Amino acid sequence: MDGDLDISQLLALIKPLEPRRVGGDDLSGPGLGDEGWDGSMSFNTYDDYKTPYGTFTIHDYHEEGWMRGKSIYSPDKPRTEIMSKIVEIMKASGRYEMDS
Repeated sequence: MDGDLDISQLLALIKPLEPRRVGGDDLSGPGLGDEGWDGSMSFNTYDDYKTPYGTFTIHDYHEEGWMRGKSIYSPDKPRTEIMSKIVEIMKASGRYEMDS
């Protein structure tokens, strides 16, 4: 998936799947003065959503000087239904490129 995923636009796009935020977490790596700090910082946000088709998580991450992006995944088993529906809607929109 391309790196320009706008979460609010994605949620609007998949609105027919009735996503409802049910939880989340914000994490950051060691900071200035913390033992083991190597001079870099990382920020991670996890937002969990529930739909009638299953649950999924949106992970937003930023590793300073290294990597930045967003990922969508489902912790459910089987996860095929919710992820297939999200990918299908995103592809049909023509706004997102999907990696093979």
